[in-house]
Amino acid sequence: MYNELAVLKDRMDGLEILVHDLLQAARSVNTEDFQTQLADMRAQFAKLAEKPVQSIDGLYGELLKSKSGKRKKKAGESDDELPVDLPKEERRQEKNARKASKKAVREKEALAQQHRYGKVVLLVAEHLL
Repeated sequence: MYNELAVLKDRMDGLEILVHDLLQAARSVNTEDFQTQLADMRAQFAKLAEKPVQSIDGLYGELLKSKSGKRKKKAGESDDELPVDLPKEERRQEKNARKASKKAVREKEALAQQHRYGKVVLLVAEHLL
């Protein structure tokens, strides 16, 4: 941020000198446009200087802390489903129970699909006879 401010200030100073030299060379007296542009640039510079600066160490530290010890969540999974303080055996049992539940749901869906296919086959057979 400080680097950006220094570059912006250097550009403003360079612009002021350049315009001043050009105006003197052209012997022009109208400097109002230049003065308004310069005032706008100085206002922008003041706004940038007032903004609080966050250290990179603080930002980097927050990123590391927020990601450590976490894994990607599967669809429909929340933090409440996997308590951290459970012993290993209880977590293993919960995992096996979830697997069994998912397997039962898949088998039930497969059976329902077979029934639907059977009904379709019967309807087609009746229609053909």
